[in-house]
Amino acid sequence: MNKISSVSSISSAAAREGQGSLRKTGDAGEHRSVDGGPSSQVALTGMALAMAQAQQLAEQTPDIDEQRVNEIRDAIAGGSYHIDADRIASVLLKMENDLAVE
Repeated sequence: MNKISSVSSISSAAAREGQGSLRKTGDAGEHRSVDGGPSSQVALTGMALAMAQAQQLAEQTPDIDEQRVNEIRDAIAGGSYHIDADRIASVLLKMENDLAVE
């Protein structure tokens, strides 16, 4: 499986290698072309570009926030860690509603 690591590298690679025309399709449907040759064409929607950027950001973010883990561990050990069940339920319901709307 190929991984998209950068949208800009896609457009520059396509232009360098002459693999066709790369078009970016924005939310309003406008097209911007980088002509690398007549053989093929790739269209990236605004959502695809956002997903590629999100993936890149996720890959740069550490898997575990060690500082936060240590803070929670110390709070639990000290007896000061409080779980707000209403807040957790509220956030879960908001996430569920957001997913249902999209």
